[in-house]
Amino acid sequence: TLLTIHKSLSIPLHSKLVPSLLRLFEILKGIEQVIRSRRRAAVTAFQPAALRLIAAAIFRRYEPLRLIIDQHKSMDTSPSSPSSKNIAKLSACLSALEGTLK
Repeated sequence: TLLTIHKSLSIPLHSKLVPSLLRLFEILKGIEQVIRSRRRAAVTAFQPAALRLIAAAIFRRYEPLRLIIDQHKSMDTSPSSPSSKNIAKLSACLSALEGTLK
């Protein structure tokens, strides 16, 4: 607030205040670095759990589709039909997605 008051009132700072302000800025920069490093560590520790929750939500979302595809694959007797090819493509996409999320 001292700097803000001096700036807004256009009052110059006394030269004897400058070293104290420089030390204060150094202390504040140190505190900021500590807070940032702790925040980064907290985010890094939390991230795997969050990713597992997101992956589980995605799995739940695509589980009905996986069941339908598996059901059609078991019922389909003609592997060369266009619907069989589409089901195979969908199954491959879901397998790739599941492999990425595991």
